[in-house]
Amino acid sequence: MNCDIYKLINIKGAYLFVKEDTDLETDISKDTLSKIGDLEYFKSINFDEDSPLIAVNQKEVIQNIEINGFHIQIAKIKKEEVSDAGAVIGGGILAASLGLGLFGALVGAAAGYIIANLTKEGNKNDS
Repeated sequence: MNCDIYKLINIKGAYLFVKEDTDLETDISKDTLSKIGDLEYFKSINFDEDSPLIAVNQKEVIQNIEINGFHIQIAKIKKEEVSDAGAVIGGGILAASLGLGLFGALVGAAAGYIIANLTKEGNKNDS
């Protein structure tokens, strides 16, 4: 299926999928458009039921488009699942790969740990 994807401006991480070349003003109800608010064109893709798509169930998208004329997807990224160990290792590897040596790797690891924990704390405050 060839789809056009639009970002919903008022809903973070939300996207509207429609068949390619859908006229939003005439093919989607005014009630639906008023509920989802302003849209910004994001991109066009071609996929089928077996295509791997990130954070999207392609079968569900196709079914909703065929039945309703559109599909709304809200992608949620769980920041609280940031691993301390992964952040430390990643920060250390990044610093070492930049040629900053052992001391740089240690600083990078510490920075990764701090950033991971700040992200977790910020996410708790958002709830």
